[in-house]
Amino acid sequence: MLTTLMSHEAVIGTHTPDTSPLLILSLAILIFLIIRNLIGHAFSVARLFLTPIIIGFLGIVAVLPVLPRTHFHTIDYIIGGLDVLVSLIVGGVRGITVKLYKQHGVLYYRYTMLTALLWCISIGMRIGLSAIAATHGATTLIVSADILLMLASSVFFQNLVVLWRRKQYAIEA
Repeated sequence: MLTTLMSHEAVIGTHTPDTSPLLILSLAILIFLIIRNLIGHAFSVARLFLTPIIIGFLGIVAVLPVLPRTHFHTIDYIIGGLDVLVSLIVGGVRGITVKLYKQHGVLYYRYTMLTALLWCISIGMRIGLSAIAATHGATTLIVSADILLMLASSVFFQNLVVLWRRKQYAIEA
């Protein structure tokens, strides 16, 4: 769907890189992340932050080739700012919905169904922002190339909230 949203750039004569592999990678990472965290596992600070760091690195690799050819417009700054804001807010709320529990003296965490629902809502919001960006002439960077960076920031903020919530348990992870 997002790929077709970017067709406006081809119509107006600018070069639009094929971001389909990026979108497929993002979706695969997201599905893996949700399924893995619905199952639950022992709490680990390293595990909490390794995932968003890897996703962020992939996002930087995806954005770097597009960045030198990008000429930002006002809509890019508006949609980019809204994208960051949505990623942080929804990520923070998701962090509140993650279940923390003790099992045999070990702290565990897992996603709840509400966490999964919030993921669906954040995906819908991201698609909506991309559609708005595409219809208002935003650059490819904002329409789709930054998706991994937004995913990384959302997961990072979610996990910061989970880390903060861990304090209610008397177990160091």
